[in-house]
Formats: sequence, structure tokens, C-alpha cells
Amino acid sequence: MAAELTIGTVVSLALGSSVIGALVTQGAVWLREGRTAKRETAYLALRIASVFERFAEDAAEFVGGINDFASGSAEEVSTELPSLRALPDEKERWRDLDVFLTARIIGFEERVRSRQGGIGNTWEHASPEDGIAAAKAFAILLATGALRLAADVRKTYRLPSFDTTSHWPLFLSGEYDELPGHWHDEV
Repeated sequence: MAAELTIGTVVSLALGSSVIGALVTQGAVWLREGRTAKRETAYLALRIASVFERFAEDAAEFVGGINDFASGSAEEVSTELPSLRALPDEKERWRDLDVFLTARIIGFEERVRSRQGGIGNTWEHASPEDGIAAAKAFAILLATGALRLAADVRKTYRLPSFDTTSHWPLFLSGEYDELPGHWHDEV
């Protein structure tokens, strides 16, 4: 017995194949958009990590300047902490980032401002020497925190670890180890 091909059968086949085709096409679009979003978020994370790594490098240079002053090889010293470079624009995929990392990222600049105020207060109410010591300690602690934050961002988004041929990360690590114990609670 041959199956009769009726207009209803033809319409059912046409609609069924159209629906399946549309679902396959939409699935491909969603997959492509998801991959694009993931790549863009990872790129944003890389740019953010590099901002904090650069801050840590600037802080290491700042600490080196204080050490030069203390040893007598520099005549002047600054107690103005390095500033955090501009973070990527808010138009980017910030909402796709982990909310806890985002909170740490956004809150870091306030930590720098707060520590700068602590340096000023120490300078004013204690002594310039204590202000310089506080500036050095805060710079080391902020740099250490910035490197940890950058490492967490890189790890969360499966980015390569930070790598540099420069010696400043080792310098900072040594300076951190030399801080008196009560400073270690700050990180």
C-alpha cells in the first residue's frame, strides 16, 4: 500500500522541517554569541589584571625611591602613593564579571585613597620619618594586594599567569617579608 501524499502531509512536513531548521539556526546563533561574550569577558579581565599589575610595578618603584632616600642616594622622597590607572570603560562586559571580583576591583581605588590619608595623618601627627615608613608599608601592602587581585582575575577567567623578566615582583616579596608583623594583618 502506497502512502498517499496529501496536502496536509506536505504542509506538516514543510512546517516540521522549517521549525527544526529555525531551531538549529537559533542554536548556532546562541552558541556563537556565547563564545563571543566569553572571549570579550576574558579580554576585559586581562585588561583589568594588567592595570593592577602595573600598579604593583609602580608601587615597587615608589618603595625603591624610599629605600634610595633612606640610604642617602636620593635627596628627596615622595609620600604620594602611585595612582591606579584607568580601568576599562563601563560600556564593556563588566556585568559578565564575577560580582565578588568586581567588588574588589572597584573597591581598590578607595583603599589607595584611604591609605594615602593615613600617610598624611601620620606625617602630620607623628613625624615625617613615621610618615615615610607608613608610605613604604602601605605601598608594599597595596602592591601585594594588587598582585593577588590580578592573580585571582587571571585564575577565574583561565588566563595565563602574570610573567615578567623584571625583578620587581621579587623585590616586593622581599620588602613584604621585611615588614614588621603587625603590618601583615593589613593585607
